[in-house]
Amino acid sequence: MNWEKSLSENRAFKTCLVGDIIISSGIIAYLGVFTSEFRTYAIDSWVQLMKSFKIKSTEPFNLAVVLGNNVKIQKWHLDDLPQEQVSVDNAIIMDNTDRWPLMIDP
Repeated sequence: MNWEKSLSENRAFKTCLVGDIIISSGIIAYLGVFTSEFRTYAIDSWVQLMKSFKIKSTEPFNLAVVLGNNVKIQKWHLDDLPQEQVSVDNAIIMDNTDRWPLMIDP
């Protein structure tokens, strides 16, 4: 049933919420300027660090899943934002910060 699936997804989301928000905050604060390869490396190392402190986070981590709004992302694509993950992540970073982040967009 759909409600059972939704309930299990919500429970899993709830257990990973703290770790996901910590990693998302780190991405917004620090990773906008780096390449996708370095971002992946940093996020993977942060996920491992979370594990060492016994803080659960979503694996594999995806900023669009944690902080993204599917309707906004679809609108960005309709407004010619490239479909690649780095561009979507950059848009999410810019959407979730009050400052002007330093960004490198391919």
